Amino acid sequence: MARGGRREGRPSPWHPHGAGTLLEDAVFQHGASHDHVVADTTIATGQLSARRWVAARRHRDRRTDRAAAGPRLDDFVDAVALKRSTSSGKFAAMDRVRITRDQLYAEVWAEPATKVAARYGISSTALAKICRKLDVPAPDRGYWALHAVGRAPVTPRLAPAGRGTQLIHEIVRRVPTGPVNDRVSRLTIAVPETLPERHPLTEQLDSRLRAELGRKHCGAVRPATNHQCLDVRVSVNTHSRVLLIVDALVRGVEARGHTVEATPVSPSRDPYRMRSDTGSFTYLVVNGQRIMFHIEELTDQVPTLDGKIQSNSTLRDRSGRLLEIRPSGRLQLTIDAYCGEGERRTWRDGRSQRLEKCLGEVIELAERVAARANAQAEAERLREVEARRQQHLQTLLKDCQERAATWNKIRQMQAFLDAVVENDSQAGDPTTSRGEVVAFLRTQMKAHHQLALDMSGAKLDP
Repeated sequence: MARGGRREGRPSPWHPHGAGTLLEDAVFQHGASHDHVVADTTIATGQLSARRWVAARRHRDRRTDRAAAGPRLDDFVDAVALKRSTSSGKFAAMDRVRITRDQLYAEVWAEPATKVAARYGISSTALAKICRKLDVPAPDRGYWALHAVGRAPVTPRLAPAGRGTQLIHEIVRRVPTGPVNDRVSRLTIAVPETLPERHPLTEQLDSRLRAELGRKHCGAVRPATNHQCLDVRVSVNTHSRVLLIVDALVRGVEARGHTVEATPVSPSRDPYRMRSDTGSFTYLVVNGQRIMFHIEELTDQVPTLDGKIQSNSTLRDRSGRLLEIRPSGRLQLTIDAYCGEGERRTWRDGRSQRLEKCLGEVIELAERVAARANAQAEAERLREVEARRQQHLQTLLKDCQERAATWNKIRQMQAFLDAVVENDSQAGDPTTSRGEVVAFLRTQMKAHHQLALDMSGAKLDP
């Protein structure tokens, strides 16, 4: 036995990692955690020095103040994290679910945590944190495996909530409302191996490209800038393939009820790619919205060997080496417009992907972009209509106020004239000069009275 009658090896009541028998009994009776009762128990036992007694009392007061203060730092951090996660547009909506301590206890012991977390739209780690916050015991690792074979341990009881224990937790989960990156295209555009009959736009593109490729022996070329043509930049090696792709894309767009158009030659610079030359631009016209796109062949930068240059495009790297820009044979289709947060704007040839397999996704993206643009335009139109209506209502209210003020003045004038006639008998005789004045004023006030009460032209809609 130690001094003071306390057994050896038993931690003191104020020790943060353990407590004496009195503290254990207090935890069992009140259902509170160790940290919640250590201060109260140490104060009651009288085993502390004055300095430690004051420290324990301050700890209890601070805990009580935090419990009464409401939301704490954890809630603020959750709110900030939610704002960051929902600002991208993919998760613009928020769904709030309130769960009680008893309800959480019943659910985590009824089925695995992964299923419970999936039902609330959170992870199992977040669910474990909520259990710790509400002081709810959760199954240990391997519990459900033992439960499946009928050897599950005894389910622990839910201890009564102690002072400062949170009873209700609000789960804020994200509801996806925007585009998803792993969207699977449901539209398939078949690209034939040959073209028995070409589309007029494809035929026009072929003639323009052949004219340019005939003048330039190597390198990727774009049709001459003084012609109205589709915006395509390829080399002689991918000339035939790009015609097949363009023809399939144009026919697939027209099959969906849309069109592809090339604008006339414009002297302005391209605002998206900032290219220095001028030419026509290509648009997908979907539901009245014009979406710019272009197809080009990617290039590679190859070091020159023995000064032999095969193309007319070169550059130097930082070390001064001369690099030759050669066509790579890989095609890329780019939408030159803002498509929304998280939407894909570029499709290119890869190790396992060909541009021919992505044409349906391109058309679906154009339809989504056009639908959002039309929805925004409609919302803007409705806002303008509502703004005009509110302005009209304000004008109507102001007119009614002016009519009411005029009506009150007329009533005051009528009362005034009645008092004049009552005071002066000659004022009521229209043959006298004063009577003529009173009669004239009554006629004018009657006319203004009718105008003030005439609301036939007033209506709520502008």
